[in-house]
Amino acid sequence: MKIKTLIAVCVMALALSSCKKEPIKGDKGDTGATGNANVKSITLTSSVGSWAWDGSNYWSSATWTNVSMLSSDVVNNGAVMLYQNIGNGIFMALPLSINITSTVQENTNFAYNANQITVFIERTNLANPNPSNLTFKLVCIP
Repeated sequence: MKIKTLIAVCVMALALSSCKKEPIKGDKGDTGATGNANVKSITLTSSVGSWAWDGSNYWSSATWTNVSMLSSDVVNNGAVMLYQNIGNGIFMALPLSINITSTVQENTNFAYNANQITVFIERTNLANPNPSNLTFKLVCIP
């Protein structure tokens, strides 16, 4: 009797495990809102003459004007990111702090408004950093 019960249980288990159910498909959902992948970027390059030293604030600054991708809408509702090329095609996000010596750090940051961006570079020893030809990548997400 025990063997018959065991065989019956095995047959039943095998029969149930080999059954396939057809998946039940639900109704298709509503289409989501239209996304925005209009990310834009440009390269900004400075030269020695681009930089102005501000001895009262101890920084050098360079300003780019007529930057059309910095629209009022981007400034008010979007995201603006700036990256500095530190060599060999390596870009690092601003704000950026780099050790010049064991006691002096160079800090780079930026500010922007509609159609304009300014990069500021200052050193912790308050000396003029004398920036020269630097390359930045500006990225805007509307």
